[in-house]
Amino acid sequence: MTIPIIRQVSDIRKPDEIRELCSQNTPVFVTKNGEIHFVAISQEQYKEYETMKAHLELRSQLSIAETENRSGAPRISHAELMGQIREKIHGKTL
Repeated sequence: MTIPIIRQVSDIRKPDEIRELCSQNTPVFVTKNGEIHFVAISQEQYKEYETMKAHLELRSQLSIAETENRSGAPRISHAELMGQIREKIHGKTL
């Protein structure tokens, strides 16, 4: 478990200080008046965050699809779906 880095906004004078703190691969919580003002993370951490968000969105969509499948919602074939997608993209079916 990593120990969070907490700094007061008034303690940070230059962007290089934030960059140096973020290089420790842990979020930097910057506070103002005793409350979190913003959180700074490294570019590597941001990529991990984006990947995690994408996985959560995919799981959400899969959960919706499973619920629809169990409810007996109408289905379409793969070919029909691809035709609809192509029509939306190109404005016509191929």
